[in-house]
Amino acid sequence: MVERASLNEIFQLSRRFGNIIPVTSSEEQLTLLDLSAPFLIQGKTCYYGCKNCSNVTDVRPLRQFVQQESWEAATIAQSLGIQLLQHVFLVKLELDDGTACLDAILWQDAEKFFRSLASEAEVNVALQEELERTMKTLCPPGKGFDELPWLDCCIMTYSTEDGVFNQIFDTVVAEETDILFNC
Repeated sequence: MVERASLNEIFQLSRRFGNIIPVTSSEEQLTLLDLSAPFLIQGKTCYYGCKNCSNVTDVRPLRQFVQQESWEAATIAQSLGIQLLQHVFLVKLELDDGTACLDAILWQDAEKFFRSLASEAEVNVALQEELERTMKTLCPPGKGFDELPWLDCCIMTYSTEDGVFNQIFDTVVAEETDILFNC
């Protein structure tokens, strides 16, 4: 647990010691920072909790983890009464087949679509660059309608109180090797 350190200092400590929980002291006890800050930092990975869903307890339950070398973020979150936030991809695509346009959301199957985990994309620069290349392939800047790539995808339409929505599901971005071997 660390108190009154800059973010840079916390990251340095995390590289050295592995697990850092930023805290503040109030009266006679230590408490977690507001959940707008990460509640756990492991190396370059920051774990956040949901402000609305969490029922944060004090940090005393953390004593049981002191002797453990490996800390699971989900276990730490549970012991602190924190609902762990999940990293997700959320993409809105405008699909146009020449006859009509359709806005479609990609989120539940987005990790399958991109063949990567959203939580990994946060800290992996190579993966971020790969995702950027994929998006530039799907949505190339400065291209006219006739120059845009075709995308075969499954689309589900559903209604809610807020309106009608389209969602892309069960679709994967094909890699060059997939195309070469499936022909």
